[in-house]
Amino acid sequence: MHASRPRTSLRAPLAAVLAASLAASLVACAGAPPPCPPSPATAAPPVNAEPPRTPFEVTRSLELKLAPQYDRASRAMLLEVSMRFPIPPAEFGDAAPLVLRVRDAGGAENLIEELYARDGEGALAFVRAPADPAQKGQLTFKAERRARGPLSLSYRVRVPEGGTLDLGAHGGSFMGLGRAFLLLPTTQDAYSVRVQWYLAEAGEGAVGDSTLGDGDFERESRLSELEDAAWASGPLHRMRVHDGGDKARFGMVVAGQPGFTPVEVEAWAAQVWGASRWLSGDEAPSSLELFLRAGPGGAISSEAVDGHVVVIAGDKLKFSWPLERGIARGITRSALGFSVKDKAGEARWFEGLVTHWAREILMRGRLARAEDVLSDLATSTERYFASPLRGKPLSELSGAGEAEALHLEDRGMLYAAELDAALRARAGADHTLAGLMRELGRGADPEGDAPGVVEEPAFVAAVEKLLGPKGKERFGAVVLGAGAMPEVPDGIYGPCFEKVKKRIRVGAGKESVEGFSWVRRAKAPAECGGAGSR
Repeated sequence: MHASRPRTSLRAPLAAVLAASLAASLVACAGAPPPCPPSPATAAPPVNAEPPRTPFEVTRSLELKLAPQYDRASRAMLLEVSMRFPIPPAEFGDAAPLVLRVRDAGGAENLIEELYARDGEGALAFVRAPADPAQKGQLTFKAERRARGPLSLSYRVRVPEGGTLDLGAHGGSFMGLGRAFLLLPTTQDAYSVRVQWYLAEAGEGAVGDSTLGDGDFERESRLSELEDAAWASGPLHRMRVHDGGDKARFGMVVAGQPGFTPVEVEAWAAQVWGASRWLSGDEAPSSLELFLRAGPGGAISSEAVDGHVVVIAGDKLKFSWPLERGIARGITRSALGFSVKDKAGEARWFEGLVTHWAREILMRGRLARAEDVLSDLATSTERYFASPLRGKPLSELSGAGEAEALHLEDRGMLYAAELDAALRARAGADHTLAGLMRELGRGADPEGDAPGVVEEPAFVAAVEKLLGPKGKERFGAVVLGAGAMPEVPDGIYGPCFEKVKKRIRVGAGKESVEGFSWVRRAKAPAECGGAGSR
C-alpha cells in the first residue's frame, strides 16, 4: 500500500482537548431517557485505521491521480485527473464501445476540458454524445472505436466557485462527490484502486482527503464506490474522535472559510452523532465522516453519501440553528441506515421522518435550544396547512422545486409524529417507532455500498403489521392522499411544547383552514428553558 502523506494540522490546540472530552460521551445517550447528561471526560487515543475493505476477487486495477490547482489571482480551482486501466473493464471488449459518464454539476457545459485518451493502439478520440432526456444531469462521452490494451485517460475539471452540493470550491479548497468529476465506465468489475494526490500546485498547507481514505491510499472497491465518495483538497480542517469501548469513530472535515469556528462545530456534531446511535441500536454505524464545505451563499444543503454527509454552509453563516438543523439531519440519515423508494424513485416524504428523528435526537441529548426546535416545528407545521399543495395527492407531486420538496418533507414529518404516537399507544414499549426503523433497516436491500433501500409497499406492510388496517389507511390519507388532518396528540414532542388550534391562511389568498401549531408549554420543566448543552 502506498503510504499516506503527512497531514498538515491546522487545528488549534483546543481540538485535541475536545477530542478527548468527547470520546467517552459519544454513546452517552444510548438507551438513556431524555435529557441525556454528558459523561465525564476520558482521554481517547487517535484512530488512524482505514475503512474496512470489501473482500473482492480483484482481477483489475485502476491508478487514479488527482492534482488540484489553486489560482490565487482568479481564485479559481482546477482539478487535473488522470487514470490508467492496465486491464480495461470487460465492457470495453468487442461487444460495445467505451462509454463514460459524469454527473453534470450545476449544469456546467464546459465542466470537462482537454479530454485525452490512449490505449494499446495509440490515441483514442472521444466524442460527447447528445444529451439524453432520460439521463438528465449526465455528460456522456463515446470512444471513436473499441478500446484495446491498457487504457489511460486524462482531463481537467474546472471547479465552480461556490458550486452545487455535488461540486464546488471556496477559499482555496475544493470538495465534491466523485460522480461530479470522475469519468468512470459503468461496470460491476472489482478493482484494486490506487489513489495519489499531487498537491504541489494546490496552495500552502493543502492536503487531500476523501471518505475512502485520507491522503494517498490503496483499497479494493467497485467503481461505483468512487462515484459515491466525497473528495476534498486544500487547507482542510479535520478532527477524528472515537469511543474506545466499541471502536466507533466519528470524523469531520471542514473546507473553505466558514463563518464559524470549526472546532466548536466538530465538538457539537460528534455529540449529535453519539446521541444518534440510540436510534441505530445494535446496528449503529461503526464510523461516520462528516464533510462541510463553505460557499458564498447562506443556504444549507445536506445529503447522505454512502453513509457519509456533505453539508454546504454559507461563508457568513454562524454556528446557529440553520447549520445545526442541516448537520443533525445528515447524521440522522446515516443513523437510520436506509431510505424509502416508491415507483418514481426516492420517496421525498421520507425526508419528513429524517426531520422528525433529527429533532428527537437533538432534544434527547439537549443539543439544541428548545426555542430553536419549537420555532422550526411550528414553522414546518403551519407551512403544511398553508401550502396550496396540501390538496393534491402524492401522485401529482414530483418533489421538484423548493416548494414541493418542503411540502413533502412537512407532510412526512407530521405523518411520522402521528405514527410515533400511534405505536406508543397501541403496540406498547416493545414496538416503538425507533424499533420499527431498526427492523426496516435490518431488512433493507443494499444498493451496492450505499445505504439500504426499503420499497414503499414494504414500509406500509410493516406499519400495518403493528397497527392493523388503520395503519395502512392513515398512511394513504396523510402521505398518499390530499389534505388529511394529521392525528398528532398534544404531548408527542415531550413536556416542552403544547399543541394549539389555529386557523392558518392558505397561500397568499384570504382563504384560511383549521389547523394547529405549537407553543411553549406554560409550566414546562426547567430543562425546557431554552439552553442547550453547548
